[in-house]
Amino acid sequence: MMKKLLSCLIFIMVFGVSQSWADPEDCMSKEEAETLVKKLKKERYIVDYCDCCDDASENGDVTANLLFIKKLSIVSCEYDDARFSVKMETQMLSSFAVNEGKYIGKATYEVNSMEYALLNYQFYFTNQRAPQLGYLVRNDGYEAPNCSGLDTFPNPEMVGDKKYQSWYKKKSK
Repeated sequence: MMKKLLSCLIFIMVFGVSQSWADPEDCMSKEEAETLVKKLKKERYIVDYCDCCDDASENGDVTANLLFIKKLSIVSCEYDDARFSVKMETQMLSSFAVNEGKYIGKATYEVNSMEYALLNYQFYFTNQRAPQLGYLVRNDGYEAPNCSGLDTFPNPEMVGDKKYQSWYKKKSK
């Protein structure tokens, strides 16, 4: 009886949890990984946000994390030896509640972000917009997921970090 219960719990954990997450896109060619590292070193800030994931609150808010990139490296993709991932060491500056692509305030809880650069659920700041990282490496052939995504980055006053405020001001020109 105990064995059946344990098997059932493992089945639910593996298949039940896997159904509640969208698939992150972290594997890419060596050239794409090298390009992404080069460009992220210039960006330094990204937002980790997945409105397609199954973690919205009762009122539809999804958590977005503003991350400062401290270190980047290229590693083999965990599930495809012929491809590569960009591993990141980041510092979370702040978490925000986002609804329909708009920042509506600080999040009541923080969600741990992935340790890999995700082409489809992490965003960079350009021209007052926030496109997915995939556009940094596949600008002609990247297909964004069918999620609403983000309109822009969080307002510096919401973050309260002087380095971010300076960076945001420079990027906004």
